[in-house]
Order: sequence, then structure tokens, then C-alpha cells
Amino acid sequence: MQTSTKSVDELSLDPANARRHPERNLEAIMASLRAFGQQKPIVIDRRGIVIAGNGTLEAARRLGWDEIAVVETELDANQATAFGIADNRIAELATWDYEVLQSLMESLDSVGTPIDSLGFNETDLNSIMGVDFDSKDLAGHDDYEANPGRHTIHFEGEAWPRIKAVLDSDDSLPSSEADALVIICEGWQAGRPSNEDAE
Repeated sequence: MQTSTKSVDELSLDPANARRHPERNLEAIMASLRAFGQQKPIVIDRRGIVIAGNGTLEAARRLGWDEIAVVETELDANQATAFGIADNRIAELATWDYEVLQSLMESLDSVGTPIDSLGFNETDLNSIMGVDFDSKDLAGHDDYEANPGRHTIHFEGEAWPRIKAVLDSDDSLPSSEADALVIICEGWQAGRPSNEDAE
């Protein structure tokens, strides 16, 4: 694999790209490029059409970049299309370990790392930091005490993985309560009235 540098004017976004880049996504890519530079090349075909990295090219253009690092694939047109889909889909199948992420975010925050350069916003940060993974003060424990500052989940962004992380982090939560919480949360996520789903 050989990396080279191309003028952004020589490259074209893939007109058949099935992956969309809404404004928040582009702003996150731009923040990352500003903070860290381009740390991996985009993939193009022989015609200069982007196979993987359309969002990066668009963000680089918005930032006023003249050049960008690329790798030219030797895949044929069908293979290149398949790779572009696989590249996006495989990334979606990864999941966060929110307890580890929380620790990393706390560490980065302590040294002043801009949160927007990581692709998170303040709501995301508050949701991640609002989970008390170490606390065992859950209903059903003899020493349980109500504490509104613990196990706080904001239903925004990637809400369900954070909820599941709380459930997975405390296997002493009674299964009936865990099941009820799952039903309620899934009902909320699907836009259905949660009280009907919990019955």
C-alpha cells in the first residue's frame, strides 16, 4: 500500500455513496482534522473518486485544505463499491465499553483535550460521565439510598448502549427490574408509550 498526496480539486465525492454525512458528523470530522491532522489516508479509485473517506474529503475542503493523503485502490469497480459499503458497515458493528470510555474521557478532560475533537458533544459527555459504574446502591439492596446524582442517563445520542452498560455492570440488579427497564427503554426508543410496554 502506497500513500500519496493529491490536490482536493483532483478528487470527486462518490455520487453513489450510500453513507450520509449530516452537519454534526462533518463538524466532528473537521474538529478531529484540526486537532490531530489527517492520520489515515482516504481511499480513491483510478479516476479519483473517493471509495472510503467521503466525509473526510468534504471536511478537508471546508477547512480550506489544498491537499489530502490518499491511497489508490487496485480493486475493480464492483469490488471498490463493495469495499466502500463494508468499510462503513463494519465500523457500525463495533460497540463501546462505556466504563472504559468514561475513564479515558476523564483522563483526556484533565489534560484539556477538546471534547469536540473526539466526536462527542456536551450532552454525550454528560451522559457518559453521569453513569456511576462503581455504585451498588440500586433498588433491591438493603443499603440502597435514593440518590438522584447516580445512574443518570440522558435519553439523547447513543442512549441504549449506555443503558445496557449500566445493566451489564451490576449483575445483582434483580432480573425482573432489569427486564422492566429494558422494556421501558425499548418502548421509549421506538416511540411507543412505555407504560403500555411495561404492562
